[in-house]
Amino acid sequence: FTSGDPWLPLVDPAERNVALQQNDPGSLLHLYRLLIEARKLLGKGFRLVEGFEGVVPFERGDHVAGINTTAGSQPVPITGPPELTTHPDSVADGLLAPHAGVLARKSG
Repeated sequence: FTSGDPWLPLVDPAERNVALQQNDPGSLLHLYRLLIEARKLLGKGFRLVEGFEGVVPFERGDHVAGINTTAGSQPVPITGPPELTTHPDSVADGLLAPHAGVLARKSG
């Protein structure tokens, strides 16, 4: 669409494609499918939660989610065990990893 240089790096279709990600539980395709399924289970309603700088926490149904928008670890907005994370080590020692997301049931 342009004769100039692209501002994003080009994706190598031989390395990043559905066929290769189809059966990889660590792939972005797998994560997106999990997120779509989780959306169906969350229920109605949406409420932003205040008090977490650099993290966008929200409640939906019986769940709370948080997305760390910073390059540093931030306090995690959940108290129970994570049900879904954007990568295996997203939550550790009460902190949410940089650029990570988490979903858990509300406690109490």
